Amino acid sequence: MRLVEISARLIRWPNCCACCCGPADTSVEISFTRSTGVKVIREQTKSWRVPYCTRCLGHIDAADRLSRFGWVVVHRPALAVLLTLLLAGTAVILLQGKPAFFAIVFGAVWAVMLGFGLWFLFSWCMRTHRDAVLRRERARQAIEDDLTRYLCDSCAREALVAAEYDGWSGTVHTFYFANAEFAILFTKSNAGKVLG
Repeated sequence: MRLVEISARLIRWPNCCACCCGPADTSVEISFTRSTGVKVIREQTKSWRVPYCTRCLGHIDAADRLSRFGWVVVHRPALAVLLTLLLAGTAVILLQGKPAFFAIVFGAVWAVMLGFGLWFLFSWCMRTHRDAVLRRERARQAIEDDLTRYLCDSCAREALVAAEYDGWSGTVHTFYFANAEFAILFTKSNAGKVLG
């Protein structure tokens, strides 16, 4: 990231994408919020519209979706297993103090039903899990395809916006740019205002 400090109230932005330096057709707002005070806290926010192209915003969005893409597959069979175990525990409690013959017959019927239920539940869990994994893999592949489609060789950053605003002090504003060429164009657009 290239640091650029500028002392100005009005800042001019080059009409090119901050990420790839191609023609800009949209913009992204970057901002910084400063808090002051101890007893009475006051917040002040300043923001700037940075030019971008739709293509670069596409790969930034795809990278963001990919970073939030979880691997955990959560589904309902876990609840069904817990419910089955709860019913089995209830049956054991109810059988306490009953005649031995009744307990044996009821226990045998319960064991057969529980066995079939668990077998059905296990096979259903496996199918559900496999289907969920396949759906998630297809979704992940689609996001990766989007990322690849929108990236080009001149893009400065894959995952994050290429310009960051790090606040101000008086009239001096601090920016960071990932693309060195864009930083040079920004400096030329604000000739005489850039410090250092």
